[in-house]
Amino acid sequence: MGIATSPITQQMIDYPLQRAPENVLVQVPYAKELTLHAPDENFPESLLKAIDVSLYSDVDDPEDYVKPLCPSGNCTFEPYQSLGVCSRIADISHLLTVTAMPNSTSADWTFVGDSTPRTVLNDIKPNGTTSFNATLPNGINLITPVSYAIARFMANVTDTLAFADDQDGLNFTAISRMYIIYSNAGNISSSSFIWPRDTAWEFHAVEILYYICVNTYVTSVTSGNPTTDIIASSNKPFLVDDNEPLPIVPCSELATFSWYCPIDRNSTRVTYLADPSDPDSKDISKAYSIPWSTATELQSHFAERIGELLYWDGGYQRPLFYIGAPALTLLDAAYGATFNITDPVAQEARLGITANNTAISLTNL
Repeated sequence: MGIATSPITQQMIDYPLQRAPENVLVQVPYAKELTLHAPDENFPESLLKAIDVSLYSDVDDPEDYVKPLCPSGNCTFEPYQSLGVCSRIADISHLLTVTAMPNSTSADWTFVGDSTPRTVLNDIKPNGTTSFNATLPNGINLITPVSYAIARFMANVTDTLAFADDQDGLNFTAISRMYIIYSNAGNISSSSFIWPRDTAWEFHAVEILYYICVNTYVTSVTSGNPTTDIIASSNKPFLVDDNEPLPIVPCSELATFSWYCPIDRNSTRVTYLADPSDPDSKDISKAYSIPWSTATELQSHFAERIGELLYWDGGYQRPLFYIGAPALTLLDAAYGATFNITDPVAQEARLGITANNTAISLTNL
C-alpha cells in the first residue's frame, strides 16, 4: 500500500513512540474521504490489482491490514477511526427452490459464452442426464449436471434478499452485492455415477454485501510484528437533510457472469457517514465523505471483476470446468483443499473470510 496511490485518501496520525528515544514519532494511516486515484489518472491500476489480489487470497491465510510506521518495532497506538470497506454475509439457503430437470442437455446448464465449454461436458453423465436447478426468488440460478458446483454471481446493488430491512444502514453506502450458490452432493465417484436420479442434491446459497463503513481500530507492533483489530464499526448516515444514499450504477448484464457498469466521473454529489464518536453531530468537518464519482467507479470495476463458475464430479480430475481463475480459490473456500468440508456452517464461515479478504484489500489501497 502506498499513501499517495490509495483508493482511500490516507492521512497520517502521529503518536509519541512508546519505549523509544525522545522525539521519535510513529504513524498509522487513516482516511476521511474515499478517492481512487489522482485526477489525471484514467485507469486505477491499484484498484484493479487490489480486487484481483483479494479474489485469489487463500482462505487459510487471511489478508492483513496495512502496516503502521514503527521504527523501533514496538509501538502501541490509541484507538483510531478510518473510512474503509466492510462486508456482510447471510445464509439464504432457505430461499432456494431446487427442481430436477430430467433428460437435460448441456444447453440447459449454467455456462457463459459460446458452446466450447458445453462440448467439454457433453460426455459427463453423472446422474444420467438429470440436472438440478437451484433458483433464488430474484431469478439468479445455478443449473448443474454434476454433484459439486459453485458459482458466484454479481447482482445489482438494489437486488437484495437478505438485507432489505436495513435501507438506512448497510444499504446506504452499498457498493457491491453478490450471490454464491453451491451444492453439497456427497462423495461420489467419477467412475461409477450412482447418485440417485430423482433425489435433489443439497444446495446452499449466501448473499454477500460490500459497503463503505467507518471502522475503529486498535493497532500495536511487537518485535516488528503488527496487529490490527477492528473494535467497532459504524455506517450511520450523517444527519443532514440532503445526505442521500450512494447512487446505484445502472449495470447491464452482457452475458452470464459478464457485466458492464458505466462510470459517472462528473458527479459532484457526496454521501456522508457520521463520526462514530459523535454520531448526532451536524458539524460537516466531522463527517466522512464518499464522492459519488468515486463510488460509481468502485462499483463498476468491482462488478466487472466478479463472476465465477466451477464444476467437479467428485472424481480425480479437478476441476472438470471453470470460468474465472478465482473460481479455484472459491472452490477451496467452500469445500477445502481436499474436499473435506461439507458442513454448511463451516462453509459459510470460510466464504465469509473470502469476502473479508476483499474488504481488507480494498481498505488497504
